Amino acid sequence: MSRRAWLVGLVLAPSWAHAHGGHSHAGPWQLDPWVLIPLSLGTCLYSLGLLRLWKRRPSPLRITAFAAALLCLFLALIWPLEALSGQSFAAHMLQHMLLLSVAAPLLVAARPLPLILAALPVRARRLLIRGFARHSSGIWSLITRPGIAFALHALVIWAWHAPAAFQWALRNDTVHFMEHLCFLLSAHLFWWSMLHRGGSSLQRYGANTLWVLSTLIHTGFLGAVLTFARYPLYTYYAEQAQTVGLLWGLSPLEDQQLGGTLMWVLGAGPYLLAGLVLVLLCLRALERRASH
Repeated sequence: MSRRAWLVGLVLAPSWAHAHGGHSHAGPWQLDPWVLIPLSLGTCLYSLGLLRLWKRRPSPLRITAFAAALLCLFLALIWPLEALSGQSFAAHMLQHMLLLSVAAPLLVAARPLPLILAALPVRARRLLIRGFARHSSGIWSLITRPGIAFALHALVIWAWHAPAAFQWALRNDTVHFMEHLCFLLSAHLFWWSMLHRGGSSLQRYGANTLWVLSTLIHTGFLGAVLTFARYPLYTYYAEQAQTVGLLWGLSPLEDQQLGGTLMWVLGAGPYLLAGLVLVLLCLRALERRASH
């Protein structure tokens, strides 16, 4: 076997195994290399960049936000929710809420990219910045417009919670990984656009308040649909109940109702908090305009 073929096989082997293995419940720890490697690499680069820039006094709040985001990603993707998500719809919804509503805004608030870039050699850093400016800056500018970021975020949430897509992800680990990646990326775009994009301060705060509250409404509606459904929408968990049982002795419908309530009530908290903060910023901008 040639060296190139061996390398391709090494890269594709985990993906092939995931595609044919289904969602694993072997234990509470999920040591997926497609999750562990990016998280470990990002943490190491961030730590190295932090050491290199320590004399410039990086913001303690941003460092804390990054640490909290890593904790959320650990709980959602490594231990224990990734394993429990195959046995409980409610645990699965809690996992999704951590990715969408907690980890993503914390990463936006942390702004880890400057510290990660600082860990790289100067030449590599310049190549990455030039490459982004040349090939991706226009796309980034487009997809981070508040209205477009809102639409992409909403589309990802509703599409992946459709029963067919949701259960496909449960039965195929590669699809499950892509589901979580879509959640995290779309949520990052959404929260970044809410903080950094849109017109003047007053216009931005006012418009972005509406986008955040609109997200609160449509995610709450999805949670209500799941909570008040008269029958289980996801047959996967009904099958699990018949074979290995569900967590806490819940029936599939009760498990779904609990998951819908978590999305509806707990998941709404970060959007409501962000909306209130934007309203306060909007009021301050109005006061500054009136004083001038």
